[in-house]
Amino acid sequence: MNMTKYHWVCSYDICHPKRLRQVHQLLSMLGIALNYSVFYLSLTAAQFKQLCQKLNKLIAASDDVRLYKCTSLSSIRLIGELTPEGIALINAKGVVF
Repeated sequence: MNMTKYHWVCSYDICHPKRLRQVHQLLSMLGIALNYSVFYLSLTAAQFKQLCQKLNKLIAASDDVRLYKCTSLSSIRLIGELTPEGIALINAKGVVF
């Protein structure tokens, strides 16, 4: 089984409060919030497939959810300050990125 992790940025625009909350909670368990509606995810191909299936069940045709393949957070270039000094980016499971 391929356990290679791929890096994704997921952004969404959802007007319905219940669906918005559900998508936010789902992504919060899998990645870290870079902004309220923008998440960084590091997922295997199987995890990515499961995420897409769950999102398809949660969203409506009028919702806008986008997933962009990207590089890992360790190789990004920052302009400004990502987080205050000494604070790490962690997901809901306590995994440090």
